[in-house]
Amino acid sequence: MSKVSLSMFLVTIATIVYVLSRCVTTHNYSAMIHPSDTYEEKHGSLYVRQSGYFQSIIRSELNITRIVHSEVWHTRNELFVYPEDAPTSTGETSKKIKPIFLVYYCNSNARCSNWGESQEGLTFVYSLSRLVDRHFKMIMPNPCNLSQYFTPNKVPWAPLKGELTPPTENNTIDTTTDQGKRDFIANIQAGDFNVKYRHDTVYIRANRDLQDTIFGDTFYAKRIQDWKVTMNARIRFHLAWHELMRPSTEMISSLKHILGESFLIRKGLLPPSENPRRDSMYDVADSQLVCAHVPKPLHTEEENVQTVDIKALHNFMSSKGQLGSSHFFIATDDRNIFVQSKHFFQNHLIDYGAKTLHKYYLQNSMSACDRLTDVVTDQMILSLCDVLIVSHSLVGRLAYFMSNITQSVFLIDNGHIKSLNT
Repeated sequence: MSKVSLSMFLVTIATIVYVLSRCVTTHNYSAMIHPSDTYEEKHGSLYVRQSGYFQSIIRSELNITRIVHSEVWHTRNELFVYPEDAPTSTGETSKKIKPIFLVYYCNSNARCSNWGESQEGLTFVYSLSRLVDRHFKMIMPNPCNLSQYFTPNKVPWAPLKGELTPPTENNTIDTTTDQGKRDFIANIQAGDFNVKYRHDTVYIRANRDLQDTIFGDTFYAKRIQDWKVTMNARIRFHLAWHELMRPSTEMISSLKHILGESFLIRKGLLPPSENPRRDSMYDVADSQLVCAHVPKPLHTEEENVQTVDIKALHNFMSSKGQLGSSHFFIATDDRNIFVQSKHFFQNHLIDYGAKTLHKYYLQNSMSACDRLTDVVTDQMILSLCDVLIVSHSLVGRLAYFMSNITQSVFLIDNGHIKSLNT
């Protein structure tokens, strides 16, 4: 072969290699795919299993279309996204896609307040992340690590080492103050969140659900209108919470010790077993569990709103079950209510030894951690009840939102008990 022919041959080979490399590596997939991710190619697309989610990355010289925050699977030639009415990607165009994050940030310096307010804040930030196409992460180390109660379910909210840019004054939004909330609402109503907040990582401190406040007239109004699930507070919280959280091994073990394995199997928290253990404190099993949440009023002026005559409550609860076979549970930080309830229901009242102070605030102390453990355990039990009576307290109301109860839910309102199913 002559030198000219050899040169032409080498040029041809180099051209082929270049073209193939352009087809395969035009985009920097390493910016999106973590080493632990698995991926496969189907129908001209790369499907990446990324920390519990599939992303459809459409290969193109011009753009990459991403479907983020959705569980995607491929059947024949159809693409399904769960949930079906969730906001879709804005279809941003970029040669290199670098992950951007929205972080619920609650540390000892933040005004995250009590557990119910923290739950509202974090589910709001998660819903916002869906709306603005950012990956959701959560940092809540105080008063104790949240992972001892819950682990990620469908959303990989636990940050990986080195994944997030540290919080600064410029990339942190604080909605826990009146002025901070006003500024945030004004900014998000003014236009594209990701144009206003251009940081790769944006942190939000939140202790309330601001969705009804900001989602009425915003840059994202059309997407919100299409995503009808956001219009119902209970469904909105229920879906968000269960996409984010599943009880940890420690929490399941604690609930099993209190309520029994058979009961958790009936509620779907444990798989079926031919020989469930019966060494729990209370073997609820198939008997009805009737519950009430009766916290002390947060303020003295709420006395008439939050309380109910304790005898009337006992009689109402017993009318919804059977004193001889049903089990009863009252979550309260009022010692007098607990003592009277113990006397009325006797051995059928579930008492696992909690010393709950529902008005706990986030502090970096062991006592605050113990109180949070009691609050979370109380709420988990309330969410599993067959009949539930709640007050206007967030902990009880969100227990109802977490639950699958469609009937037999009641509200203590102005000293009276009324149905929430009418």
